[in-house]
Amino acid sequence: MMLTTLPPSELPVASISEIRDAFQQRLLTYLYRGAESSSLVLKGGAAMRVLTESARYTQDLDFDHDPHRSLASLQKTIRSGIERALQGSGLVQTSVSESKQTDTVARWKISGRTITGEDLHLTVEVSRRRAPDLGHVLKIPIQVADRTLPRVYVSVYDEQALTDNKVTALIDERRTAPRDVYDLELLLARGFCPSALAVQQSGGQTALTQRVSEKLDLMSWALFRDQVLPALPREIPANLDEEEYLAMKIRLLASLERCLAKHVGGEAQP
Repeated sequence: MMLTTLPPSELPVASISEIRDAFQQRLLTYLYRGAESSSLVLKGGAAMRVLTESARYTQDLDFDHDPHRSLASLQKTIRSGIERALQGSGLVQTSVSESKQTDTVARWKISGRTITGEDLHLTVEVSRRRAPDLGHVLKIPIQVADRTLPRVYVSVYDEQALTDNKVTALIDERRTAPRDVYDLELLLARGFCPSALAVQQSGGQTALTQRVSEKLDLMSWALFRDQVLPALPREIPANLDEEEYLAMKIRLLASLERCLAKHVGGEAQP
């Protein structure tokens, strides 16, 4: 079969989300080669990307880190990882600030410009409030496109922990983030249900279902369109319209009700 090669001028230009995603994977590669890698656990949207191959790109990298481990050693690992990841990344006019460095939270803000002149911003945040639950941590191999870099094993929370965290995030009254709808619908579709503890902490089966339903009503199509669609690969938004978004919310609620109904009193998977 003959392959057609497009001239460079006709090749699709990577979106800012795709460029950020490539840099995040590059940064993860260097972070998980560091001395503190064994105690860093990736969470949130980036963990969804690594574990479930979710199509949604994420803005930041969020980790949990055992507070009993050295903060100074963690800082050394993150600083070195960022410095090495920026080298050869193609980003120019880069800057790194350490906006918060305490015993409970360490945060780095990375900025740069792409070769097409777009601004790129990324935050790395490490929570040290409590030790990660190692019973819900998996090691997942990643290999970036740059084959000069080795395969590494990234520590991420498993799908049960991600489901519990997403349920908690979705019903949080202080938060209205339609990305939670996209992520939780995916996790429920993969067969994962909130744990008995998560259901209990949410007020029980009936209360949880009601709170999720009420929050879904607040998540308008306009909000999802403006916040989530730009974080998806360019071919997906063409097939994700207001009607499909409504169907997604209906599927989420129906999946939640089914999985909770399988467990008497809302006692879901442990």
